[in-house]
Amino acid sequence: AVAAMFSACSTSHSPKQTADMRAVNDSNHFLLQASQDEFEEMVRNVDIKSKIMDQYADWKSVRYRLGGSTKRGIDCSGFVQMTFREQFGLDLPRSTLDQREIGSRIQRTKLRPGDLVLFSASSTGRHVGIYLGNDQFVHASTSSGVMISDLNKSYWKSR
Repeated sequence: AVAAMFSACSTSHSPKQTADMRAVNDSNHFLLQASQDEFEEMVRNVDIKSKIMDQYADWKSVRYRLGGSTKRGIDCSGFVQMTFREQFGLDLPRSTLDQREIGSRIQRTKLRPGDLVLFSASSTGRHVGIYLGNDQFVHASTSSGVMISDLNKSYWKSR
């Protein structure tokens, strides 16, 4: 799998912003402390995931149709394009190939909610989805339509 960070929805990973959170023992209670940057990043990730999940709820189980962009059928790049337009006001290219070109390649361990995940696929040659967090992504699957999948499943790991 190839991951692309879409900078309008994700933040960069500068050393200043990636300080570890600390647990503090306070009279039998543990408190989790985070810097202002860490807190803002957590809130931003929750907001991004929430918007993507709103789109998913509206499109769940809509069948796959190559070249489609309506509730009668949609393909993977159409779903990604529509999600970014409707939820973030961003215009992404229509094709998976062109969507791949707009981001920067990142390691899978650096994925953040809203990042694009791209795959080699046997049926269409390429596939794209939107990362949600916890190794899950939302996409328009050729077999099941708009759905959430797990990057750790053998089908996706091998792509």
